[in-house]
Amino acid sequence: MSIDVEKIPLSKRRFYVDKDFQLFSNGKQSKAEKAKILKKELLPEYQLSVHMQENLDEQSHGKLWKLLRDCDAQEVLNERTSLLIRGLENAYYRTQKPLSVPDISKRLSPGTPVWLYFKTTCDVKPDLKSAEIISYEQKERLRYGYRQQQQLQSKSNLVAHNTDNCTQTMQEQLTSLTAKSPHTSNCLLLSMGTFHDAGTYNCHYQSEEGLDSYEIEFRQTPQSIIIRSRPCSDYSPQDDQLYNKHLYSTVISHETIESYIVLVYKDVQKYIDLYFPLIYAIKSVVEVTIDDVNGQTIKRTRSNRFHRFSTKVISQTSVLHVRLPMYNYSIKMINDLSSTLAENGIKLVYGNIKIEYFSPTYVSPYEHIQFSSYIANYAWDMLLSLGYRLKDKLTDKFITRLEQISIDSSLFYHVIRDLHKACKYNCFMDIYIQLLTNIEKYSDRSSRWLFDGNTANYCYVPRVIVTPTSILPQPMRPMKENRVLRQRQFGNSYCYCRVLLRDEDMYTMSAETVDQCRTRILELIKTNLQVAQTDYEYLHCSNSQLRDRSFWFYAPYQGFDADKIRAWMGDFRHEYSVSSYVTRMALCFTGSLRTITITKDEELQKIDDIQDKWRKYCFTDGIGKISLPMLQRVYQELDIDEATSYL
Repeated sequence: MSIDVEKIPLSKRRFYVDKDFQLFSNGKQSKAEKAKILKKELLPEYQLSVHMQENLDEQSHGKLWKLLRDCDAQEVLNERTSLLIRGLENAYYRTQKPLSVPDISKRLSPGTPVWLYFKTTCDVKPDLKSAEIISYEQKERLRYGYRQQQQLQSKSNLVAHNTDNCTQTMQEQLTSLTAKSPHTSNCLLLSMGTFHDAGTYNCHYQSEEGLDSYEIEFRQTPQSIIIRSRPCSDYSPQDDQLYNKHLYSTVISHETIESYIVLVYKDVQKYIDLYFPLIYAIKSVVEVTIDDVNGQTIKRTRSNRFHRFSTKVISQTSVLHVRLPMYNYSIKMINDLSSTLAENGIKLVYGNIKIEYFSPTYVSPYEHIQFSSYIANYAWDMLLSLGYRLKDKLTDKFITRLEQISIDSSLFYHVIRDLHKACKYNCFMDIYIQLLTNIEKYSDRSSRWLFDGNTANYCYVPRVIVTPTSILPQPMRPMKENRVLRQRQFGNSYCYCRVLLRDEDMYTMSAETVDQCRTRILELIKTNLQVAQTDYEYLHCSNSQLRDRSFWFYAPYQGFDADKIRAWMGDFRHEYSVSSYVTRMALCFTGSLRTITITKDEELQKIDDIQDKWRKYCFTDGIGKISLPMLQRVYQELDIDEATSYL
């Protein structure tokens, strides 16, 4: 019997081709052989990655390996799940049995520094035979939340007992029917803090459980997570003005969090904990209800606080914790949420985290330590700007070692600079071990640049990023000197500070954000900016710097202040245009090379400008001349060839 292979589906051609790729009749292959092939190919394969803290204790280690042994896990070398968490030991496995979220919470005790991530998850029935086909198709999305109440009518035919209690439960669980609509849920608790390790979360401030009301929404377009506060009738009259008429919300873009979210399943307490590792501080927006003659209007503007959470708490937080209620369909909810996050590049890892509660008024005892030099204090402020992720790990042993190396400012700065960079991208790092490593690395003076100011035409200037919630000292960068920086009577380069205004995600502030944060900016300009135990005051900025949202600040030095420096720059009283006034003065801050010094009376000649007869237009504005002998002196000072120089 001839067989037309083109009529056979590609998925079934293997049944009609032998090992030599020759066609044969279907009768030549027994049903047992086909069943064997089918059985072999239908066995599901689950990909698992384990992320655990280094030096795992023996008890936790034993529970983990028992869990892996029960699911027939086999270690593989490649990163099958493509999830790599810095600071943790990452191992990857292939299993033949699926793991369930409740099983993890029961196997791992609270505080076990182990996280698990499944790349493939599906529900397997207990009576499922190995030869049966397991469907990997995405299940019907389960929506839950309070905002889509109108969707309940279309789901009412699925409810067997239409009682008041059942209707209320469905209202809390279901939201939307469309595939692109967001997941929404009410929140039982909201807190801010940091991870002490993979098994411990330090809670520094939390909402009032049972009083404050929030909702969380997972959106696909755009990819973001939204948290909103909601009105509450139980607030006192004093709180009502703040929390019922001022509703707060924050949009957390997926770009501002790590590539994973940690989920803790609490079957006994009937809730689910989600931990969001933040890269940047959250952006808070307040909705203010205003009563006017036309009724009530809502005004949305940026805020430097979020509901009960102050500016200080927001700026130092590196992990946002949200507690969701657990309903009857929570396992399906978790699978649905995991699928949605995976589509957006965010992975849902599972663990059993213990929460350590700190007092809302807690202040680290090491926060106000001062060192003997400006460089050491600047580096220390730069390190403290990391917030809770660093402050919670400070110990007496760490501070003692820092004080020992603080006598060498260059060594201290280089050690802290590298520690700042490492801790910024690795919240699980042992800061004391990293400190010792950096000290050994920079003990050789040839491996670091020195703060001696010997680099010609360049100097190191402090650089600070100011956001709506934070003041973030940054590693110093070499900058080309200008007319002001070369005047040593005003002090060295550390008397100046380059201040950059940025949004929380380090992007340049938009015009709308600048307008909404006007109070913050004016407060910065009118009052002093304190960095490294030094008060800086506003000096000046150019037009280009103003567009880039950057400014020059100056710390008073030996009787000089910002007003005296501006007076020294020149007489600009004839400039009536604000833009021209700023531009003329900003020429003093243009980077330039040091050449020669001339005397004003003997070597400078004033030449009248060329203007029209009505003296309305000036044709020589900004034009100057230089004599040939003076030009040769400049060539000699710069040590350049006259024939090839652009001068």
